Formats: sequence, C-alpha cells, structure tokens
Amino acid sequence: MNCVLITSVIHTINSPLSYTKTRSFYSHDDRIKQTQYTIETIKKHVPNYYIVLIEGSNIDNITNMFDVDYIHKAYLEKRCKNAVESKFKGLGEVNLLLSYFNSENFKSNDFNSISKISGRYYFNNNFKFINKSFTCRINHATWFFTNYYCIDKSLINKFIDILNKILNDSNIQSSSIEHLFKKYVDGNILNKLDRLNVDGNIAVNGEFVAT
Repeated sequence: MNCVLITSVIHTINSPLSYTKTRSFYSHDDRIKQTQYTIETIKKHVPNYYIVLIEGSNIDNITNMFDVDYIHKAYLEKRCKNAVESKFKGLGEVNLLLSYFNSENFKSNDFNSISKISGRYYFNNNFKFINKSFTCRINHATWFFTNYYCIDKSLINKFIDILNKILNDSNIQSSSIEHLFKKYVDGNILNKLDRLNVDGNIAVNGEFVAT
C-alpha cells in the first residue's frame, strides 16, 4: 500500500502566527470542504492508497466528515495540541507527523511508500505518482516544498529520524520548516522534480499557489 498522510488543522484558533496576525483566511466549513477535495484527488491519482488524516484540532463527528482509512486524533496529545496552537507553524507540523509515527497504529512494514500532503492542497490533473527515493521539489537550492513529498519504504525510518532532528533543532522557533528540511535531508537521497503538480491556497491570505 501507498500511505498518504494529510496533516490537518480544521478548527484553527484565532491567535496569530509568528509571521502574520491571520492564522486562517478560511472558515472551518471552508477548510472541511477543501480537505474533502484533497481526499478526492488522492483517490484519483494514488494507486493502492491508504489515507491517514492527522488532525490537530478537535472536531465533533469527524469520522462522518472524511472518507479515509484512518483518522489519527493528534489533538488528544497535550504536547501536540500545544505545538499546533503555538505561533510556530513548523513546530505544529513536525509534532503532527511524529504523533502518528510514534503511535501504535503506525507500522512501517505495511507500506511501500509514505507521502505527505498538506490538508486543503490537492493533486491537479497533471500529477503523476512517483515512488522513488525521496521525491520532492526544492526551490533555488534552499527552500524545500513541504506541501507534498513522497518517501520510499527504505527511507521511512531515516525520515522519522530527520523529523526528530528538526524538532530538537534550536532554530525550530525561528526558522521555517522548509529551510530546516533542506538542512537535514541528505541531497543524495533526493529525487528532485521541477513541478509537483500540487495546488492549493495559502491559509493565511487565500493566495493560490501552483507547485
């Protein structure tokens, strides 16, 4: 199976992030609909998928809203909830992923690959699923696109180690997660793409981005 992780925070709080006063341009209902479309495009474009929604906010009746294989309620962990609600967006992202990887429900041997897509983003019609090494996009050699990447099963444990290094980095509260990924991911394992063909709208201002 090809595991696709969706990192999600549907019910955002009103407090600012470190770089903007607006945490979400979109309403909670908007974010639900956008994430449902994320799931729809995964099912269209990823073969033999196993979809995990990693949710960082408390939502009533969440199992009835999202047609996925498993919902990991990361918000139940106090450390993860505090990170998600902090002003450091990257800190929340890393904690969401590690919350699932450290859970009893995660078994790496079950999967041929692990992809991660940010909630509300989606695969466009030009997207091609590629499972080779660490498939990603890097901009100007310094900026790692974290809205989507795919990791071959041989690198899953290495990836978890990278997440722990990022979490313990002294710059986790001052550097973007995009720069920290570039710092810790070995360039020799990368399968770099010119385009991901993953689109979406930036949460803080609604700007459309095509990657």
